[in-house]
Amino acid sequence: MILTITFNPAQDRIYPIDNFQVGKIFRSEEVAVNAAGKGVNSSRVLRDLGYSTAASGFLGGSAGEYISSELQKGGIADEFVRIEGQTRVCLKVADNVRNETTEILEPGPQVRAEEIEEFFAVFTKLISGAEIVIASGSLPLGMPRDSYRCLVLEAQKKDTRVILDTSGDPFRAGIKAAPYMIKPNKEEVEFFLKRSSCGREDFIEALQKFRNQGIELPVITLGAEGCLTVKGNTLYQFVPPELEVKNVVGSGDAFVAGCAAALAEKRDFRAVLKMGTACGAANTQYYKTGKVTPDLVNEYYQSVTVNEYEI
Repeated sequence: MILTITFNPAQDRIYPIDNFQVGKIFRSEEVAVNAAGKGVNSSRVLRDLGYSTAASGFLGGSAGEYISSELQKGGIADEFVRIEGQTRVCLKVADNVRNETTEILEPGPQVRAEEIEEFFAVFTKLISGAEIVIASGSLPLGMPRDSYRCLVLEAQKKDTRVILDTSGDPFRAGIKAAPYMIKPNKEEVEFFLKRSSCGREDFIEALQKFRNQGIELPVITLGAEGCLTVKGNTLYQFVPPELEVKNVVGSGDAFVAGCAAALAEKRDFRAVLKMGTACGAANTQYYKTGKVTPDLVNEYYQSVTVNEYEI
């Protein structure tokens, strides 16, 4: 079983709008409503691929009830802790003409100390049956900035590998515990290195720093340019096939799910990152967040280009 953690899930409402402009009135012909949040998206992809998965974190209010019902419909075990606060609703506008997505993200609920304590009690039980833990997304109000660090350390007591996908201060604190895998993007690397702009040499420097901290598989994701990792004296770049993109939201979560699936099968890092890249690419073909099909993933897996550079 692959366990996903989403402390701040959301009900997503996605509106496809051509040539979206601020200050104008648009009528959308359709709206896609999803149970979302980074870990929830990853669990959905894992189920699409046929893997057993459970999802945990915090849920509250009507949006939380909606997410719970969608998890059950999708065959995903609901291990969320119920809270008094309200799970957030997030709005997204997908512009197919400009190939852009505009997002309005609510901050999420305030969680209480006793609710956090209850979560970690549940988590300690769940990791006994988990091969991989995906811990991702923002922290709701009330959660300490080092919550991911505590989570990683708890999982390491059971020799359970953690993929950490977060940003900002929670990222800085979380990597101190040396999770098995991380996947910051360009902006997150710039935050980590405290630089306004980063290029290839900066990425190499960051990857080497991550590895020196004990992170086995540090990865930097670069959207359509794929992802980077370092092994020894070699920089590896995994590039997806060129596609007409429908929606990029959730592609990073699909990437993480693909990596977790390959790790659970004990495949080598090349296969892990090819699988992640293929899943991320497949997700771009659907308006629904965190959606892939095995056939499409297999097709794109064969089309992933792997470039190697001596450093």
